[in-house]
Amino acid sequence: MKRVTVDLPHRVERRYLVPKSAGFPGKNPLFERLRFSDRERVQNVYFGNGKGGLPFNKTIKARRYLKGPSDPGILERGARFFLDVKEKEGRHNRKERFAEDTLGNLGEFANGYCAGLRPYFLAEYSRKHYSLKGIKGVRVTVDDGLVYSFLPREGAGIMLGREEGFLRVEVKMDGADAGRGEVIRNVFGSMPHYRAISKKGVGLTLVSAYREALSPLHLENEFPGVRIKSRMGALGEEILEDARRLFLVGVGRFKVLGDPWRVGVESFMREYWIGENEREFETRRVYADTKVFSRGPSLTIADSRFLGCISKRWKGEPRILPIDAPLFAESSQLGGFHEAGKYFYITNSETGRAYAVSLSACSSKGRALHQLEVSYAGTQGVPQERRKAEDSVISDLEHITEALLDPINGPIPLRAFASRAEDGVPIIRRGPIPGWPKLWRAYASRKEWASKKGKGISGWVGKTLKEASGKWPKEEGSGHTPTAPWPADSKKGVVIRGKEMDSAEIARIAEADTEVHPMGVHQERPGGTN
Repeated sequence: MKRVTVDLPHRVERRYLVPKSAGFPGKNPLFERLRFSDRERVQNVYFGNGKGGLPFNKTIKARRYLKGPSDPGILERGARFFLDVKEKEGRHNRKERFAEDTLGNLGEFANGYCAGLRPYFLAEYSRKHYSLKGIKGVRVTVDDGLVYSFLPREGAGIMLGREEGFLRVEVKMDGADAGRGEVIRNVFGSMPHYRAISKKGVGLTLVSAYREALSPLHLENEFPGVRIKSRMGALGEEILEDARRLFLVGVGRFKVLGDPWRVGVESFMREYWIGENEREFETRRVYADTKVFSRGPSLTIADSRFLGCISKRWKGEPRILPIDAPLFAESSQLGGFHEAGKYFYITNSETGRAYAVSLSACSSKGRALHQLEVSYAGTQGVPQERRKAEDSVISDLEHITEALLDPINGPIPLRAFASRAEDGVPIIRRGPIPGWPKLWRAYASRKEWASKKGKGISGWVGKTLKEASGKWPKEEGSGHTPTAPWPADSKKGVVIRGKEMDSAEIARIAEADTEVHPMGVHQERPGGTN
């Protein structure tokens, strides 16, 4: 298919939401309006397959330009579109455009990138283009009136939502690394602006939420407010498909729940804050409304199989606040990143308990962190007394996690890791995979990983979580005691099943093919199931 020349084919993109009331771009003397035609209404048709088949870093969409708004539920037969293929590599995006053709023909071409793709959802909006006077290699686009619609295989499209109250401003810069901060300051000046996720991310999240709302599945949480899960490190997102195939066949009494071919996708900004009285909270934001969660400490469960990667955390029900709520101005942000996730559900066929198996990819400043999680989602059966239910859930997580870690069942190259109250103490686990790096950089949590230099996080956490005696309290109403605590001076070394080790011992174990793994924090699933 013939390629078409595009502006800034290798670029860095930054996306922001700006309140319409700010009057962006105002009287900024640097802005110069660009007009390419009288067609300034953009219609994007994103290709997907409902199975999460496309990698997080790849986007395939058909685009055409209209004179005015169309019916978002109808695509005219024979309409012609360009095909855009975007791929992200670190901080940079590479964009290719192919010549106009019908959606049918473009879909056949798109399937050369990933099998089973079809027109999946639509995003339509009005766009204005600007350049900055005296600054080369920069383009600014301002999108308004954005509407998202799901495109089922048959019938008209279904409108899922619209972006209101804010303009979506995208700053596109050439591949040069220098001067980006200055460019952003020139674009916005003192106007309020908030980081945003892509239109693709918003659309996929809306589609997954819509499809879940139609599901007849009803799950009851046996211990609301407590999240129990296991966490594993992963080198990439392909691991989720391996896991899904494993449970399609079935592992003992565990099998895929619901549509065996459906994989949910979500995307959001995750940020960590310290508020009044040094209280920690976490936010998740898809568009302008922000979910605010209170979080308790993450405690590692002393499981019977010594996996060391099963944890529990108290997490309150979210409050919904506007993006510009006073709480955020009065609090200090510790770090933030964009998180994209894919997930499916499995069930214990004997008890009816369900678990979400999810793969998350966190990206910040060109860095990426992947992890696989298995989290309790609820039960379809009769709820048990809390302690018995918790014992059963932990036993299930042991079996599921062992199946994922068992090389006979895949092999699936994962390793368990745990969060010891996020104090920066790496957990060392035995059992390497040949050819893998012997050491990974260990982070206390995604929160630390997302901070500027991975520093300045653990001090205040340690003050709130550690007893003066250096001992863990036993939790009320639980038959499980968290694993042995680290030394009062955690800088001396690390803890392995309660044993303190110095740097020389760590190096010796590393040479014996033991890995140091990063540690993570909770990922919320849609509907609060995780």
